[in-house]
Amino acid sequence: MIGKVIRMVGAILTTQALALGAAQAQDFGSLVSQAVAANQQLVDHIDAATRAPDLATLRADISLGVSSAQAAQSLLQEARAVAPDDAARSRAQGVLAHITASLSSATQASQATTLDVARSRVDAARGEAVEALNELPPATLPATGGPPTGLLASFGLVALALGLGLRRARFA
Repeated sequence: MIGKVIRMVGAILTTQALALGAAQAQDFGSLVSQAVAANQQLVDHIDAATRAPDLATLRADISLGVSSAQAAQSLLQEARAVAPDDAARSRAQGVLAHITASLSSATQASQATTLDVARSRVDAARGEAVEALNELPPATLPATGGPPTGLLASFGLVALALGLGLRRARFA
């Protein structure tokens, strides 16, 4: 019984991995759309950090922002590589410069030893992240991108089936 469940889950996960690999070969527009979403998350985390009452809370909030900035940076680097023309490549490079500056300031904020220094670095990170958003307004971008919702639903069903199979095996 367990062997059958494991083989079934393995087959489903293999299929999902192949679908995810195909989904990762994205075009410029979808990569930029995802970068804008990651950049918006960065701004949201920075906003939370600006309201932090103490250094520990600020560090926790800005650490999430660092992750979002890294994601946006990676997506923009991919977008730049597949840009359809020089203008798009240049635009992606310009936004990437703002994201990189924001990431640097956010990283410095996460390592600051005083609340005042951390807040000044958070302010610098916010300025660059907002400037990046202004360079690529979401309204002018395609509304596609991100993992296919079917993939997420399939992953959830696989996890559910695996959990039920393991539960039955435990009580059998």
